[in-house]
Amino acid sequence: MSYELACNEPLLYERFMAKVRRTQEAGCWEWRGATRGSKPYGAIKIKGKVFRAHRISYYIFKGNIPQGKIICHTCDNYKCVNPKHLLLGTASENLFQAYERDRR
Repeated sequence: MSYELACNEPLLYERFMAKVRRTQEAGCWEWRGATRGSKPYGAIKIKGKVFRAHRISYYIFKGNIPQGKIICHTCDNYKCVNPKHLLLGTASENLFQAYERDRR
């Protein structure tokens, strides 16, 4: 299911933002809903499918996510969904940044 189809849900923005707490620290928007995976990435169910919250945030605020791209966090906070902290990248770019920031 594409993000466009999945995110074409009435009131998605309101439902999404109800699970967000904006913090002063680093300007992160902390996801307060469900998490999924070995790292505490936020998760949200849309039309029966679970999506990572930071990817939905990127889609809502910045637009479509091209095939083969991932969404990277500039703040290194897995629960952050602030669109200003999210950028398109590749898996290898994300891995390189993780090593640069001593996260691996």
